[in-house]
Amino acid sequence: MAAGLFVRQASPEDAANNDGLTRAGTLGVGQALRFSALIARSGTAWNRRLENGPVMTVPGKPLPRFALADDLALVLIGPPKAKLAAFYREWDDQVRHLYGEPVLAAREKPVPTLENLRRLALEQDIADRTKPNGASIAFVLEAGAKRMLFAADAHPDDLAAGIALYAGDGRVCFDAIKVSHHGSARNNTSPLIDRLQSPYWLISTDGSRHGHPDPEAMARIVLASEKAKTLVFNYHSAANAPWDGEDLKRVFGYRTCYGDGVTATTVEI
Repeated sequence: MAAGLFVRQASPEDAANNDGLTRAGTLGVGQALRFSALIARSGTAWNRRLENGPVMTVPGKPLPRFALADDLALVLIGPPKAKLAAFYREWDDQVRHLYGEPVLAAREKPVPTLENLRRLALEQDIADRTKPNGASIAFVLEAGAKRMLFAADAHPDDLAAGIALYAGDGRVCFDAIKVSHHGSARNNTSPLIDRLQSPYWLISTDGSRHGHPDPEAMARIVLASEKAKTLVFNYHSAANAPWDGEDLKRVFGYRTCYGDGVTATTVEI
């Protein structure tokens, strides 16, 4: 079973007894597709709160907001209607090829060092434009006074625009951020990362398909804010191992947490 990442609000007892990082079970994309098929076969209402329409944001309208329980709400920040429409005709073909052979990253990725980190943050700083990623469902989860950003694989300019509608201009602080597209450089560009601040940055991937996370994206995250942060990886891989370097952590003031690759890592906020 693949390892994942979960976020839950810590109780006062939790906060007193640990550092906010524990292990739990997980689900994956395969289970989500099977669940979708079960909904379709059963005739259960689909997206009832959106009048059975697609999950999307619409220009000129407020961001959709859904009350899930007492003190728990979801605020949708993507995908934009135009990006979903652009991908609609390719949806079935992309799903059929979902489990194709892994494609390893072709380019050679630099290893971060104290000397090159600021230069790395300036490289590969071009926004993603692939259609499937543009259709990703991104949202903010609010639990009481806590708020967490789940960026999916969304395009960085769409995320930045949605965050501006959600919280206005300037840097926005979230209690945890699920980093877009497993830490891809082109989904975590400087204009997006410069809008964000968080004590926990969650990177969910084993790095086998594309060698994520990209060092350029991680460099931007490390440099994004003066406040201490924890980089949370659900696997230990060749791609993310350099970020555990003691010199990097000491000089740039961050921590790391690595999952065991079997059970999920839970971040308690």
